[in-house]
Amino acid sequence: MEKIDYQDPHPDWTEVIIMWEEIVDKPFYPIREILSWIDEAPGGRYHLHGHHGIEGFAFRFEHPEDATYFKLKWL
Repeated sequence: MEKIDYQDPHPDWTEVIIMWEEIVDKPFYPIREILSWIDEAPGGRYHLHGHHGIEGFAFRFEHPEDATYFKLKWL
């Protein structure tokens, strides 16, 4: 997938949130592996943003099916 870096993607993009507790508690969500995987995965564009600054990560996907693919893999 292609990461975009501008501030806010289109509001219709599908959001998937991974909270810090999910990253540090068992079972672990290895954030480096997630980021490596998402950059290599097929699909459209995505945006990564801190969820409320300190609560976790908000992944926003241009295509809803990419969000579903992400959820099936990591959540």
